[in-house]
Amino acid sequence: MEITEQPGPDMWVEIRTGYSNVKETVDREVEIVLKEFGCDEKELNQQLQTLAELEFNCLHSVLEEKARDVSSILNERFKNLFELNGTIPRKWGRGDEEKLNRLYTDSLKETESLLDLFCMIRLDTALPEHIFFRPTSDGVTPIGAPPINEKDPDVSKLVLISPREGKKILNQFRDHASALYRRAIADVERATASGSIPYYVIILGLVLGANEIWWVLTTGLTNPLFLFFIILYGAIGIAIWKLNLLPIIMPVVNTVQEQVLAMVKQAIVRFGQNQTLIPVTTTTTPTPYATPTPYPTSRPPAEESKPQTPLPEFSHSVEYSKPVDYSEYDSKEKEKEKGNTLPPLSSSPPEHSTTTTTM
Repeated sequence: MEITEQPGPDMWVEIRTGYSNVKETVDREVEIVLKEFGCDEKELNQQLQTLAELEFNCLHSVLEEKARDVSSILNERFKNLFELNGTIPRKWGRGDEEKLNRLYTDSLKETESLLDLFCMIRLDTALPEHIFFRPTSDGVTPIGAPPINEKDPDVSKLVLISPREGKKILNQFRDHASALYRRAIADVERATASGSIPYYVIILGLVLGANEIWWVLTTGLTNPLFLFFIILYGAIGIAIWKLNLLPIIMPVVNTVQEQVLAMVKQAIVRFGQNQTLIPVTTTTTPTPYATPTPYPTSRPPAEESKPQTPLPEFSHSVEYSKPVDYSEYDSKEKEKEKGNTLPPLSSSPPEHSTTTTTM
């Protein structure tokens, strides 16, 4: 039902009017059909009474379903009144504490008054306007005992939300509203802190930026291109401020900023990984060779080896080697051993005498 989607003080007036019109139309059509079937007056009244019960049960089921969702209805109404300025999010700035408190009280009072509308079906105008909650200066308050007898079968079927359930829903809504209020207060404090610039910062900026200020006053203002950009950016800034577009623009700017920072971070990480893959070349100074330890005097160092004689080129001649006579060499070795002296080492064996025979 559209009436319960946007409830107001006259919600039950509209429900009574709509329900009565539909009921009268349906009863009239059913009565015509029953008379065509030849029903007498008693049977006609009985059928119309049964039809009235069906119509009320249908209304009761629809309102009961809406009553189960009353928490979301209250939260949505408070959000529209307190957080939104039409369709644009409300912006809180420096010095808005009094305005915020007044708007919070009015929004809370108007929203809490809707809870009692869903507590009971009020098709009868004789029922009191508020059954379970009494309006106060800053909202509503649960009453001690309902002025109706809930144990009465005719009354119990009218109850949609019991007093206990109503108190629970009211406390949950107040917690939600208090959280939104604290967030708005934090926005005001943040705007106050960011908008207050210390005097020494202003003086320091004027002293350090004296040259730039002088350039703008003397040269910058005489430059047509410079003046064009000043007028353009100033007009854009004033339009954004007057139309209250900062809550819409800032999320986009923050998203772009986060994406750019993420891309830069990925590029830095990728550059670092590539640097680790490149081998690092270092120049090392060669260590000088250590001076060899001299041989002891009793054993002189060996003579340098003679260069190896190259092999003769291949020819059709065959060389035959004669047997070597080692007798002279052995006799000299024995004489040196007797004198306990070490003979000088020879780097090459004794030469072989060879004879060549040409084939």
